[in-house]
Amino acid sequence: RAKSMYDLNISKVLNKFLQNKHILLLFICHKNQQGYFPTVIDAGEEFEIEHAYGYKLLEELESGKSIAKCSKILYNGEYYNTYKITETAKFELREISRIINEIL
Repeated sequence: RAKSMYDLNISKVLNKFLQNKHILLLFICHKNQQGYFPTVIDAGEEFEIEHAYGYKLLEELESGKSIAKCSKILYNGEYYNTYKITETAKFELREISRIINEIL
């Protein structure tokens, strides 16, 4: 019985993780490690998504305290926010990484 609860917890964590917004979170994390703070334009180009959908995903990540706005940059006459990953999100990603490594 304890094993099935463990499997249930793993499924819950992975289900939460395997969503578009979390894939975007990994993208932001990767760019931050390279010293770059991406915008919605970068996300749109990387994943071939509309800016409106990109904004929706970024808003969800920001409301969940996974990312934070950094600064604004001017691009083609418009200002766009740049984003960085939070310590809370880094902790969650480490936990997910641990679970995936246990499975493998």
